[in-house]
Amino acid sequence: MSFPTSKRLITSILAFFLLLGLITNTQAAADTENFEFTDPSFMLAEAEEDETDREYDYILNKMSVLWELAQTYMEAEKIDQAIETYIKILKFEMPEGLDPRTAEEIERDRLHIYLEIAELYMDLKQDKEKAIEYLHTGLDKIADRQLEDFTAKDLKIEYLKRLGTLYREKGNLEKSIEYLNRALEIE
Repeated sequence: MSFPTSKRLITSILAFFLLLGLITNTQAAADTENFEFTDPSFMLAEAEEDETDREYDYILNKMSVLWELAQTYMEAEKIDQAIETYIKILKFEMPEGLDPRTAEEIERDRLHIYLEIAELYMDLKQDKEKAIEYLHTGLDKIADRQLEDFTAKDLKIEYLKRLGTLYREKGNLEKSIEYLNRALEIE
């Protein structure tokens, strides 16, 4: 029911960036010992970079805490709180200037969260309509992206397959066939 790969991916990403921030700060401290600051604008630029790094670390750390909180709510069988917490992750604002690769990884993880929410609605809340709503929202988010990597393709196939399954369970066989065929068409 859950996406352990996504959780491991988010945890790995967060750990990597926290470690990277620690290494960067250690290297910056070592560089500072061997460098004389004589230009105030240089110091200001350095301070701004450090502030941006801290903002990224803060955001990634907060997202990590929200993920853990959602997982804990699920284990405590507090499904509504888990869903609300996942939605907070989806609404979390990313700062401008975030490294494109990092932003891409975070957005891909968010696509897994739409699946997680849909699964909670399908399996635990028995609300197929809400599940379909979240699957369509996630599918719309994927449609805005390039499908060059296999992860994005796999996600799109998974969304389409689940939509096909839900429509079949609701008795709408035509829509089920449509979505399952769309999943097969992805190359």
